[in-house]
Amino acid sequence: MRRDILSAYAASGSRVASWVIVSALVYRSSPAAFAILALVRGTIGILNYAALGLLPAVIRMLANRPKVTIDRVVAAPLRVAALDDPIHLGYVTPQTMNDDLRPSLSDSDKHTQRTYSTGMVIAFITALTGVIATVLSAKYYPFLYSIPAGFQSDDVQLLVLGMGLGIALRWFTEPAGALLQTHQHITLDNIILIGTELCWVLLVAEESFDGPPSLAWIGVSFFASGFITLLGRSFAPGIANIHAWSFPDRKLFRPLLTTGLLITLAQLADYLYSPTDYLLINHLLTPLDLTHYAPAVQIDSGLLLLVTALGSVLLPKTALAHAAGNRAVVRTYYLRGTLASAVMLTAASLVIYFASPLIFRLWFGDAMPGTVAILPLVLLNTVIGGSSAVGRAILIGIGKTKPFTISVLIAGVTNVIASLIFVRYFHLGLNGIILGTIVAVVFRCGIWMPWYVLRELRIH
Repeated sequence: MRRDILSAYAASGSRVASWVIVSALVYRSSPAAFAILALVRGTIGILNYAALGLLPAVIRMLANRPKVTIDRVVAAPLRVAALDDPIHLGYVTPQTMNDDLRPSLSDSDKHTQRTYSTGMVIAFITALTGVIATVLSAKYYPFLYSIPAGFQSDDVQLLVLGMGLGIALRWFTEPAGALLQTHQHITLDNIILIGTELCWVLLVAEESFDGPPSLAWIGVSFFASGFITLLGRSFAPGIANIHAWSFPDRKLFRPLLTTGLLITLAQLADYLYSPTDYLLINHLLTPLDLTHYAPAVQIDSGLLLLVTALGSVLLPKTALAHAAGNRAVVRTYYLRGTLASAVMLTAASLVIYFASPLIFRLWFGDAMPGTVAILPLVLLNTVIGGSSAVGRAILIGIGKTKPFTISVLIAGVTNVIASLIFVRYFHLGLNGIILGTIVAVVFRCGIWMPWYVLRELRIH
């Protein structure tokens, strides 16, 4: 498990590093271009939220494999002759027994085959829907964004197309990722994701040698790097044992879709947080406020990856433990994981705050005083909200997707209403946007989630 957690942190770190490098290259050439990139990435990322629903749905379905029962039969006693030499037995430990009980990709049972193939069908259909949404967004982007003068429409359109199609391409590989994560290959899956981020950075960096990278090239390179995920997950060792299109099962469509849509709805509700805040700032405040807000949100996203990495490992392990009836183990996962998340985020937030002027000078070549001014509120929101990442993984792993989705929707709507009130009626400006998020996060992540998770995991 330690290796899986380390690889998950490496994968999360690669996502942070890739965005840090690309955004730094863009900001140094044009702060306005950076604002557009952050705006498009923050809003077209709604497709990424939708894609995340399929992965945990397939993970949970794969974990709940039908139990094999063995009928008792009456056998006649056998006579065993005396042996001259003793039989040497291999040394067995609890660890080796647990390893033997965990499924591997060589276990190509019908349930695994049909779950995977059914997930691939759903991934193809939904990813195609994402492609259509991306094309429409690129065509009608002037209705979505307020773009400053001086930027070519072709560049913005290619940026939207590249980011959206790249997300859809990664989306299509989620069933293969779920298969790897539930069959002892979490580390391998994370290595593939690291390679994807590295490819994106190298493509953008290569273009920057000849001058500032264009928005169009950033989008195209993001799409091209997605083929690393596609090829890596599709041809990973053992995947060939699973016949993707051989055994689709209509009976699995409904539970997979139900779970996936609920999680997707919860992920889409996250659009009511940062992406909607981007739009509120874009229409209610100034482009300068957007430039101040974007780096703070990226720091928030980077810190959250510290705990989402832990959650990504605990999700398949929780699903497997809960399917085996080990409720005490799941409870331990939640308590220790939440405590570790809170400690990590608090410590990291303190370091980031005091080092922020130096970080911004190295990152953007500017101390960014406007961003530093709002950073304490952003970091407070990060600590409270990020501590619930393990709780999210636990709730999805034990099948409580419906209450989780409802809580996220209620909190998302609360965030939008509170932010709008703070900005328009209390004239709090950028601080009002962040305070609206804090109000929603405190009630959902600080109060409701600990109570509900511990209630569900109460050991009788």
